[in-house]
Amino acid sequence: MRALVVDDEAAVQRLMVRGLTELGFECDTANDGNEALLRASKTHYDAVITDLHMPNKHGHALAVHLLTLEPRPVIVVHTGVVEPRIAADLLARGIDDILFKPCDFRLLATKVKALVDRKSTLINEVPNALETGQSAQGTRPAQADMRAESQDSERDVGRISLKEIESRLLSLSRILPISAAGLDVYNMTSTNECEIPEIAEAIQRDATLAAEVLRLANSPYYNRSAERILDLKRAVFHIGQKRIGEVALAANVLTALTANLVPWMNIGLTWKRSTAAGLVVGKLIDEGRYQLAAQGSLLCAIMHPLGRIALGTLFPRQYESMAEKCAITEDRLLEHERGMFEVNHAEAMALLTASWGIPEEIHLPLKFLLADDAALSKVSEPIRHKVELLRLAIYLGNVAVAGWEDWDTVDYPAPALLRKLDGNFIAEVVTHARDGVEKLAMLRQAGPGEFDSGRQATTPSELTYCDLARGTYDFLGEIISSTGIKLVSCSADDLKDCEGNVLVNCIGTPAQRLAVKGKRTPLQSLTIVTDVERVEKYLEHGKAIALPISYRRLHTICREASRVPRQAHEIVGPAFSKSA
Repeated sequence: MRALVVDDEAAVQRLMVRGLTELGFECDTANDGNEALLRASKTHYDAVITDLHMPNKHGHALAVHLLTLEPRPVIVVHTGVVEPRIAADLLARGIDDILFKPCDFRLLATKVKALVDRKSTLINEVPNALETGQSAQGTRPAQADMRAESQDSERDVGRISLKEIESRLLSLSRILPISAAGLDVYNMTSTNECEIPEIAEAIQRDATLAAEVLRLANSPYYNRSAERILDLKRAVFHIGQKRIGEVALAANVLTALTANLVPWMNIGLTWKRSTAAGLVVGKLIDEGRYQLAAQGSLLCAIMHPLGRIALGTLFPRQYESMAEKCAITEDRLLEHERGMFEVNHAEAMALLTASWGIPEEIHLPLKFLLADDAALSKVSEPIRHKVELLRLAIYLGNVAVAGWEDWDTVDYPAPALLRKLDGNFIAEVVTHARDGVEKLAMLRQAGPGEFDSGRQATTPSELTYCDLARGTYDFLGEIISSTGIKLVSCSADDLKDCEGNVLVNCIGTPAQRLAVKGKRTPLQSLTIVTDVERVEKYLEHGKAIALPISYRRLHTICREASRVPRQAHEIVGPAFSKSA
C-alpha cells in the first residue's frame, strides 16, 4: 500500500510516516498542496493524509481535486483547524474522515489502514462474498457490487421467501460485522455495574469505535463548550454513562448500513430519521415517560428504518422496480414490499440485528413495529409497551425532520398514544428532535447524490385549512406545510363562511361534526382527510381522502386543491378505487 502524507510541519510528517510504515505502507511526503498534486499525477496512492492550513495550495483545495481522480485514494484530513463548516463541507463532498490535532498517530494510521482495506475489499471481494456466503470482515458493500454477477440468481418476479431473505441477511451480517467492543460496551452499561474508566477501556479496544465516540462527544449536541474532548473517559461522561452503550452501538450500526449507495433511496434522510427517532425516545424517557420501556429502545428507534437499506442492498432490482411503480401509481412503497417479500423491512432489521448477536430485548420490538393492532394486542409486555414508544418516536421524529420520500406512508398516530401527551409537550419534543438532528448532522458523511430534504413544492401556493381533528397537536398541518404549501388557518366556527377550496382535517372526527360546522356555500369545495373507516360517511360533504396514504399522493391532492375548485365528490385511499 502507498500513502502520501501532506503537511508543512516536518515533525508531523515523521510521526505520521512512522505510524503508517508500521502497518505496511510505503510513504511519500509533500509540504503543500501543489507538491502533493504533482506527486499524485505521477503515482497512484491508496491513501492521502493532508493538513488543511498550508502554504501555496491549502488542504481543502487539494482534497476537492483528489476527489475527481479515478480511481481516487482514501482521503483523510488531519488538521488543527476546528471549523465545523469546513468539516461539514468536506464530509459532504465525500472525503473519508477528518481527525483533529493533536491525535494519536498510531490511531490515525490504524484508521487509514482500515479505510484502505475496506475499499479494497469492496472492489475485489464483496460480490463473491454475497454469492458464497463467505465473510469479508470489516467491509461495506457498494451498490455497484451488489449488481454484479452475484445477483444473476435474483428473480425479477415472484414473492421472495423468508428462507432466501434470511440467507442473504446472514451473508450481509458477515460482510458488515458490527464491533465486538460495541456489543461489550452495550452489555456493560445495561447492567449498571461498570464505571466510566472500564467503559472507556472497552471502547478503546476498537479504534474506529473510539473515533466515532469522540466525534459524537464533540458534536454540538453533547459538547456545548469550545473545548475539544480528546479523552474517552470525558467522552463517556458527556454522552452519559447509562446511554453510552446504546449510543455507541447505534453509531456503529448506522455507519455500517448508511455507507451503502441505494440510488432510489435518500440515505441522508434515513440517517436523519434514525437520529430524530432516537432523540425523541431519549426525551420521552428523560421526561419520565415510558421509563419501563427504556432498555434498548433508543437503539431500536435508531435502527428502525435501516432494514429497508439492507433489503435494498440485497435486492436492488426488485426495489428499483417497486420505486418506479410507486412513481407512476403514487402508491406507498410498503404496499409493494408486502407483495414482494415475506417479511417487512422492520422484521428484516430484526433478523439482521439478531444475526449480529444483539440482545433480544432490542430486536424483538422491531419484529412487531409494523404489525396491525390485532396482532400487537397479542404481544406480551414489556414488548408491546416498547412498540408503542417506538411508533410514537418514529412519527414525531419524521415530523421533526420534515423531509419525505414520495413513496413514504403518511398516517396519524393512534389516539391512545396521543392521549398520554399534551400538545405543548409534543411541540417541545418535536423541537428538541429537530434541533438535535441539526447539531448531529455534521457527523454524517454524505454519499454521492444524496439530498437532505424531501420533495418540496416548485411554486408557492396557499390553501385554506380547517382542523376539526380531535387531537392536541396538528400533525397533518405540519406534514402538509412541509410540502411547500402555505396553509391559511380557518377556525371551525368560520368554516361555513369560507369560499373556494378548503382542506379539512377530520381524522378521528365523526361526520356529524362536519355536517354541523361545515354547511357549504355555493362557491365552496371541501377536501376532507379522515380515517379509512369513516371515509364513506364524508362523501356527501366533498372529496374524502383516507389515511394511510403516500406522501406523493397527499402532495398532489393538496396542490390540486390549492389551485382548482372541485365539483365531484371522490374517495381517495388505499381501500377504495382511485378512478376519480
